[in-house]
Amino acid sequence: MFRFLCLFAILSAFTACSEADSCTIKTSGLVFTGGVETISSGHITTSTWMRVGDANSLTYVTLCPQDRLSVKVNNIEQSMIGTGWGIYSSAFNNVAAGDTVQFLLYRSGSDEDATDTTVKVATAMTAATASPDTNINTTNQAIDLTWGDTSQEGTVSIEMQPKSGCTFTPRSHTIENDLGAAQIPAGTISPKPILNVGSSTCRATITIKRTILGIVDAALDPDSTLTATAEIEKEVTLQAD
Repeated sequence: MFRFLCLFAILSAFTACSEADSCTIKTSGLVFTGGVETISSGHITTSTWMRVGDANSLTYVTLCPQDRLSVKVNNIEQSMIGTGWGIYSSAFNNVAAGDTVQFLLYRSGSDEDATDTTVKVATAMTAATASPDTNINTTNQAIDLTWGDTSQEGTVSIEMQPKSGCTFTPRSHTIENDLGAAQIPAGTISPKPILNVGSSTCRATITIKRTILGIVDAALDPDSTLTATAEIEKEVTLQAD
């Protein structure tokens, strides 16, 4: 995911990402953007994107041989593997929702380590329902959504966007308390979607994403962030003009 930010910048603003070596940068100057994604129950992937500058910087940081980045879950620690563009990743199995994921940056003694970056694993989203889910008139019908267990930690974002056969402006909103259910109000997509030429059906995707905020080691740049996420998609059919 992170690498596409650089590619988007190159294509849209004619700017390119640049590279910096971690041995030339203080820990306090490293912007750490980390993520823990629940792929399925018991399975997570972890990733980081390290940069120097600020939260909008496109100068990514590659670890020099003296520095090391690892991640620990349930007392099992493994090194993160670099995939280019300052991105490092790893994966774990047999992980439970609520387990603590700890990121550890070791600085070879030349500067301060950062080993207290932690977040809890988000509960997997295994099922989602929408009512109604076919022939929805978005101007006067609400859509009731449910997903998985109730009363989970974190916030939930809900986004509806076109999938096939039609065009409309995507809509999204955030729920501060994850109670396992929400409603997309009538009029959220108004006027009705416009059918594409040659299409007879308007399919839309509703993405439900749970996000838990983590704690970043104070030694890192203040623009650093860490989140744990889990998401699921539900397809629906909309009325269109």
